Amino acid sequence: MLKKVKIGGKLRPVKFGMNALRIYSEKTNSTLADLMNISGMSITNMIMLVFVGLQEGARKEKQEFDFIIDDVSDWLDDDFGIVNEIMDIFVESFPNIKESKNLNAPKKVGAKKKN
Repeated sequence: MLKKVKIGGKLRPVKFGMNALRIYSEKTNSTLADLMNISGMSITNMIMLVFVGLQEGARKEKQEFDFIIDDVSDWLDDDFGIVNEIMDIFVESFPNIKESKNLNAPKKVGAKKKN
């Protein structure tokens, strides 16, 4: 799901998909289970999540990525309410994630259920 938000004086695309999760996880050493607890997220990780969503939005739209994480922090200083909008986009991007029973163990593809 790609949406646009006004941040940094521009309407910018925001995208959260598997690549965004991969990048975020690499940069923050987080697991999928950690992402389930966005209310307990540190301010550093929250800014990184916003940054990655904007970075991925620009990549998907083939737009120039012309800012750094410090710029995102400054933009949030100007309008911290945008965090709620971007976090809503994040949650909406993964509607079935809450239904997963065990996020730590990958499902076996093609495995048959034992009787």
